[in-house]
Amino acid sequence: MACIFLKGEIYRVCLAYNDTVILSLDELKKFCDTPHYHLCPVYQRFQQEGIKVPIQEHARYKVFTGA
Repeated sequence: MACIFLKGEIYRVCLAYNDTVILSLDELKKFCDTPHYHLCPVYQRFQQEGIKVPIQEHARYKVFTGA
């Protein structure tokens, strides 16, 4: 099951950011397209704070490790 914030067909984007972020294949494989999407720090932050993650923080989240 994929993340509920993952949208798009050709270009997969994360709706938990406050701007359009086209996800890389590596990002998609780590969390977005897996049952472990709830371990993603972007998902967790959006769920906890109820606000979208600022786009400038995307680079920091690109280094998260898979489950």
